[in-house]
Formats: sequence, C-alpha cells, structure tokens
Amino acid sequence: MTRRALTRGFSLIELLIGLSIFAFLAMLAVPMYAEFLANTQVRTAAESVLSGVRLAQAEAVRRSVPVRFELESATKWRVVFVTDEKRATNCGADTACTNDNHLDTVVNTTCAAGADCVVKEYDFSNGAPKATLTNQTGGSVVTFTSLGMPMATNQDGSGALQRVDATTSLISSPRTLRVIVGGLVSSKGGTLMCDLALSSPDPLACPPTS
Repeated sequence: MTRRALTRGFSLIELLIGLSIFAFLAMLAVPMYAEFLANTQVRTAAESVLSGVRLAQAEAVRRSVPVRFELESATKWRVVFVTDEKRATNCGADTACTNDNHLDTVVNTTCAAGADCVVKEYDFSNGAPKATLTNQTGGSVVTFTSLGMPMATNQDGSGALQRVDATTSLISSPRTLRVIVGGLVSSKGGTLMCDLALSSPDPLACPPTS
C-alpha cells in the first residue's frame, strides 16, 4: 500500500454528507432538550414548594408553635414561625422575658424584636427561573399548628393555601405539577405532589377531589 493511500483524508462530498447528518440529528435533538430543560424547571419548582410546606409542618411540631409557609408573589417562598405566639406561650406574665431572650433560650434562634423568625427561604431564580406558579387556591399562606395540622384559616383571618400548580411558558405543551396541602383538599390526607397529565390508577395522578 502506498504512502499516498495511507494518508488519504475525507473528500469534500464525504465531509458535506457528514455535516448534513450531524445537522439533521441536532435539529431533532434541540427541541427534545429544550422540553427536558423546561420540564426540569417545573419539577424543581414544584418539589421546592412541596419541601417548603413539609418543612413548615415539621418545624411546627418540633417547636410546638404555629409555623407558616408563605408564597411571596410566586417568585419565592419562606417558612416562618410566629414569635408572638411563642412569647405568649413561654413568657406569660413574665415581663423580663423579652422577644429576643425567649428566642435564644427556647428555640436557639436569634430574630429581630417583634419580627417573625424566618426558618428558611427559597428564591425560584436559583433553580427554576422560568417556572411559574398558577391556579393558586385558597390564599398564599398556610399555617400549621403545633400538632402539624394545617389551619383552614390563618391567624390573620385570611384563607389558607390549599393548592398551587407549577408550569412554564418556555414550551407550548409543558408539564404541570400540582402541590396539594394535605388535610384541606386532598382525600389522601398528606401533603403531596401530583401530575395533572396522569390519571388513576397511576400513583402520581392527582386525586379527584383536588
């Protein structure tokens, strides 16, 4: 075999055919990848809301005080416990028991005097900037009692958050996931996340009463 045959490269026609195949495969893959990224943001947002609600419930039981989960303008959420309730429970008529002192000694957390104490907060721009929350039902806040039960009405008289959907406008047919606050609208009891596109008997389908 000659040296010229060993060093032979691609012809122009072969190169063009290879580029055409690559472009065709990329054209098929890009929409699928865009859909994957969009639905990933939807799942991230829904799972974040679900974890926030469950955190509020767990903190209410752990601290033996009402704890709120608050959605703030559909861009972030936070979990706070009600310091006024905590002070009334633990301080009583003791005038020396101040807001900051009882927080330090009872729950080992320091907060500004007269303010609710933020346990955790999350901004959707960190992991799901293009996800949107829709179909919010009941309000934007849900308060859990010291027994971990959601209150139908918050302490300020407002209606409690019952459910919220996470979706996105990045694609034409996005996935929509629903977070349901257990005990308020769900026949299954616990707080859960479900997929509106699925139907029974799929375990991820939303209950009919939601």
